[in-house]
Amino acid sequence: MNEEDLGAPENKVNHEQITKIAEAMQVYNLTGNFYSFDKKKFIGQILSNIGGLKQGLKDEGYFTTSIHYLCELAKIKEKGISEQTFAIIASNLGIIDNRINQDKPGTLDALIAIKYLANLGNPNQQGEAVKMLKKYREKIFEGFASSGGTYGFYKYLELVSFLCLFGPRERNLVADSVFDFFQSNTQNTGSRELAQKLANMTISENPQDSYAGQLMTKIILERYGLNAKAVIASWKARNGQNNLDKYVEPNLLAILNLNAQIPGIVKFANRQLGVSFFDEHTDKFSVADLTSRYDEYLNCINSGEAYDPWKKDKEALKKFGLDPAMLIPAWYDSYPEILIAIRTNIKIITDLESYKPGLAQFLNYEFGISNFSRYPVELLKRMFEEYENTELPYGIALYPKTDHNGAFYQNWEILNHLNKDIKGNFAFRIFEVGSEYKILKALKKLNFLYGKRHKISFAIVAGHGLKGSIQFGKNPKHGFITIEDLLQRKRRFLMAKTMFENDAPVVFISCNTGLEEGLAENTTTLMLLDTHAPEETTNIKLLQTLIFEERGNRKKHIRLSPLFQKGATISYSAKNIGNEKII
Repeated sequence: MNEEDLGAPENKVNHEQITKIAEAMQVYNLTGNFYSFDKKKFIGQILSNIGGLKQGLKDEGYFTTSIHYLCELAKIKEKGISEQTFAIIASNLGIIDNRINQDKPGTLDALIAIKYLANLGNPNQQGEAVKMLKKYREKIFEGFASSGGTYGFYKYLELVSFLCLFGPRERNLVADSVFDFFQSNTQNTGSRELAQKLANMTISENPQDSYAGQLMTKIILERYGLNAKAVIASWKARNGQNNLDKYVEPNLLAILNLNAQIPGIVKFANRQLGVSFFDEHTDKFSVADLTSRYDEYLNCINSGEAYDPWKKDKEALKKFGLDPAMLIPAWYDSYPEILIAIRTNIKIITDLESYKPGLAQFLNYEFGISNFSRYPVELLKRMFEEYENTELPYGIALYPKTDHNGAFYQNWEILNHLNKDIKGNFAFRIFEVGSEYKILKALKKLNFLYGKRHKISFAIVAGHGLKGSIQFGKNPKHGFITIEDLLQRKRRFLMAKTMFENDAPVVFISCNTGLEEGLAENTTTLMLLDTHAPEETTNIKLLQTLIFEERGNRKKHIRLSPLFQKGATISYSAKNIGNEKII
């Protein structure tokens, strides 16, 4: 397409010329550039054709084309183009109104053009456009309700989402329309499209779109009887970032399908069991578990008995000699879905008890393990089998009691590979700790049991982190270790240093702790240990090991090379205190 092809005589409708302009506009709106067009000249060519579009609105045969291209022009945020575009729409509201009123072709684009005017025009234009959209709200809702899976679906949703910003009356109509649409499209693509679009809207750079997306998501949740505010807050907090869009679509669809199978079950799951991530509860086992708990709840309601959602789980834990008053709150603090935490942990506890009665109680007492399903069963068994083994050198992992988003349940594969890599060469002992005091207590215990033969050969330190701190427990005073703690209580940490081999590597699975002058670097400076840590918010992806032996006394050594999901792995060498970090 040449620039010369774009011209058209003023006030003359030329369908071919307008089509070429529209194609260029669409390319610009999709790619954000004008290809090889001279920008100034291109804008001039568009402006020279606006008269043709203006005339096209008054021509029965060209109204649909002209209003569609005016909608495309409204997206181009260039001075002159937007002003003239909205001026044309505003000066032709009578013609546009008549087309919409008669349901003639171009009605949907006409409504979209009015929406753009109401959103982006000048204050006088906006007022008139809002009045017209309110006038046709029933038509908009009817079109939206019948548009599932069709070309017009996204355009109608765009209109509905804009209407919800007007006031309480429109918001209630939006609530009815959106929820009815979602409910009535169980068997086709309509609900999936709606959920997908809402997910995209929630993170829109346009504050109005983002607000509307979250509002309509909230509407659907509330209509199912859920605590929408708490559910959306959980989705936002997952992985420590505002990842709301990742959870809207799968969870809305899971809610729809679960409630279609068993009406009322999603409200029960949310209100009684604290379920927020319904997409994690859709396999047969989970649905059967939810159904069983729901039936038990209904029986209690009908009989007038008090309902305890964890009654059977408490009985199972007591059978294994474990304290449910300690474990269930620990699971609440360590995974965002308590039902999944209970289910998976009891399964692992049952497997451990099948192998050795009393094993779960032993691990809980000796190592503070509460979150059994974080760790491979074979590793937990080996911790028991090698508890009295003083021959093997050993490494440790310190895992937190508190984990608001369940990130450390994702380390299972890493720990499983590490266990296989070091088996026969190094023992491996994991402690769950909630404070600095508990860490030092664990280190003293290890030193008492194994210190005569071996010091700690390597360490993994896991916990939610910032540049200068790492969290192990929820107590705001004692649940964190900070750089200030390292500096103010040097004697304690220097004492802890004596329990490590001189070349023991320390891997921080803790966000941001690898940043310059952060916790990892300060640990290297104070304790003279090589450290490896991530430079941003992330989780570990891979942990490579290299085991070698010195000549002479054949003492075993280990090197650990972590790779994180995002950002660089920052390493600080004790041999190079004061030198540059190693990436």
